[in-house]
Amino acid sequence: MESSLTTYTMEIEYYRPNSNSAEDNDASIYWLRVLSASLGIWPQKLVGDKKQWWKRLYYFMIIMHWYNTYLQVEFFFHNLGALKTMTEGLCSFCSISLTGIKIMRLNSFSNEINLLLERMRTHHFMQEIKLLKKGKNKPIFERIDQIMKDKWKEVKINLLLYTVSVGIVASSYSIFPAVINLINLFQGSSNPRRFVYKTYYRGMENLKFYSPLHEILFSSESLSGYTTFAGVIAFDGLYVLLTMHVITIFKSLKLVIKESTRSIFTDEEKQFYLHECIDHYTRAIMFMDDINKIFSPIFILQLFTSTSIICVIAFHASANALEKFLFQKVISIYLHSAEKSSQTVFSFPRIWCNKSTYALLRIAAPSQL
Repeated sequence: MESSLTTYTMEIEYYRPNSNSAEDNDASIYWLRVLSASLGIWPQKLVGDKKQWWKRLYYFMIIMHWYNTYLQVEFFFHNLGALKTMTEGLCSFCSISLTGIKIMRLNSFSNEINLLLERMRTHHFMQEIKLLKKGKNKPIFERIDQIMKDKWKEVKINLLLYTVSVGIVASSYSIFPAVINLINLFQGSSNPRRFVYKTYYRGMENLKFYSPLHEILFSSESLSGYTTFAGVIAFDGLYVLLTMHVITIFKSLKLVIKESTRSIFTDEEKQFYLHECIDHYTRAIMFMDDINKIFSPIFILQLFTSTSIICVIAFHASANALEKFLFQKVISIYLHSAEKSSQTVFSFPRIWCNKSTYALLRIAAPSQL
């Protein structure tokens, strides 16, 4: 009872973020917001009141995406005897199908994502941190501000590089074939016009290379290619953003733990810090549970999809020994993809396990408290 009364008489100070912190947040995730908004999957509460148009945009984009996925399935069954063509079509089908699932997943969890982003943007967890005015809190607050600044900088660089790299790959499917078609058109070449994907148009195979049908079908496939590009950025980029925020929470927890070990505090004050560390740790775990609920099933699916693609390419290469160089080039790309997928699936639990174990050991050390 005495220690409880002592706790209530303690002078407490709260962390308050810089006034421009929210603007830094918005600037760092610019490409994530733009690409997600273009698909209609950015949380509606963050884009305004035009919810009807927002839903229409999402349904239009996802319908076009799955329509072109269906055309690739038609192509797959129409070319069951051509191993090379089947391999190319199957790899493309797996990629855009997984992206379609990602887009639908983000849309179905729109309210939950909005809550996570709002907590991150307002620094909800950081403002819950309580420090005693008795200690030197200004350096701690400055250190938290620096951690925030470094986080936004790293998020901005990662999103930019990821957007550029995925954009280059996506352009090889759509922009490059469009340029080649224009060059052949101006040169009067008789080469058949190219399409974005390996698709089969039932009843229109003999007509799809003629204008204006070719331009319409090419634009439709390009739209599907764009949804694949934007969907990958929207899903993976959002995961990177939220993960970096969790790391920031644990870094701030480390600062609180370090502050609690100072000799100027009494046993009751150290007990107060112990409670604060446990509360902060609990809030971080709950935040991570919300993230895992949204992302974990898709990352497991992505891991198995990448592994399946590797197996298909390996089977194709084993049946075509003359394409050894092509196999080595393609397999290295997909091996890298599978490696990144596995790192994504398992890195997040490893991050919080290491941080939380370290925190608990420090908190529970009787010699420290």
